[in-house]
Parts: sequence; C-alpha cells; structure tokens
Amino acid sequence: MLQKSFGGESKGPEETFRPLDLHACRWSDDPKYCGSYSVFPKGALSENYDDFFAPVKNSSGAPVIHFAGEAFDKKYSAFVHGAYYSGETIANEILS
Repeated sequence: MLQKSFGGESKGPEETFRPLDLHACRWSDDPKYCGSYSVFPKGALSENYDDFFAPVKNSSGAPVIHFAGEAFDKKYSAFVHGAYYSGETIANEILS
C-alpha cells in the first residue's frame, strides 16, 4: 500500500516493511513522565482538532497517511476507548 502511494521499485514484503530502527517507549517506567496521554491545551479551538485529525495527502490530493490513537477521538481523547474508536473510524475510511 505504501509503495502504491509513494511509488518506487517493487520489492518483496520482507524488504518493503523492514524497519531501519526500533525504539520502544516505556512511559510508565520513565520518572519524567510517570505515564502519559495526549491533551489539547486550554483554549484550543475545534478547528485545531480538525487540522490535527487530517490525513497527510500525496501530490494528487489523495490521503496516504492516516492517524489514529487515543489523541484522535474528540469525545474520548486520552482514553483507551478513544484509541479504539479512532482506529475503527480510520479503518472504515480507508476501506470505503
């Protein structure tokens, strides 16, 4: 799917999706964060949310990168079910 969106020489899936590096976050173990979740600052406008939720588009204007997670649900931001709902919403958008 990424190759279709961004072009490039066709390679097998084992080469196309092999990460160059990996970093695992351990938010709950980090003394600076003590666990973490996303929150919009006081005074953020609904337009800010709409810009934040917008997918990245290619040069043709087609959406190629979508975002989902606990920060991407207006009603349940910062909650696990917000992550679930936003993922479900984006998956349905991609499939339609």
